[in-house]
Amino acid sequence: DNQTATFKFPGSTSGVMGASSASNAMKSDDEQLAELHRRELESSYHAATRLGMDELIDPRETRNMLLSALGLALSRRQVAPEPRGRIWP
Repeated sequence: DNQTATFKFPGSTSGVMGASSASNAMKSDDEQLAELHRRELESSYHAATRLGMDELIDPRETRNMLLSALGLALSRRQVAPEPRGRIWP
């Protein structure tokens, strides 16, 4: 709709168990935990594109990205909505 800005952080999850929790639940060793973290990070990139995210950003860039999105929103032309009907007293 070109009126929203949607960002995702690498490694963030959307309603699923994270790698650390899954590793603890499975009583995994360090090698399995590293593989789970790698897959979790990789899946963030795939999820961001499939779920319509604008960008996958480093958390340290959050402030800059929000300021950029707000600047873009303010620079767009705002047209007043057309009246749909009259309200009679």
